Amino acid sequence: MCITYGDIIENIAFFQHNDDTEFMWRVLPILTQVSLEEEDVLYYKGDTAEDFYFIDSGMLKLFIYVGMSASKMPFIRYQQGEMIGDSDALLDLPRDSMAVAMAPVKLQTLNTT
Repeated sequence: MCITYGDIIENIAFFQHNDDTEFMWRVLPILTQVSLEEEDVLYYKGDTAEDFYFIDSGMLKLFIYVGMSASKMPFIRYQQGEMIGDSDALLDLPRDSMAVAMAPVKLQTLNTT
């Protein structure tokens, strides 16, 4: 399946509400598509944050580690149209959680380096 700029704008709220056409024409061509299957890990806690993601389709959950047993607990869900990982990447912080696909997911990735 080929994703067009129109599809990205239609599927992702960040682009739907952006009226700056110069910004859009600079950002849209540098996005790269990533596909994940259910239960694939997008990133782990402590990973370097160089990218943030726009969800074309599917759903991701973030998990935090609790207690000494390192058991993971879900704490937030992201779905189609939402952006994930932007604050870590923009602030140059390590990932503070683990992101896991809860269904097949298609993402648009923006590298900040």
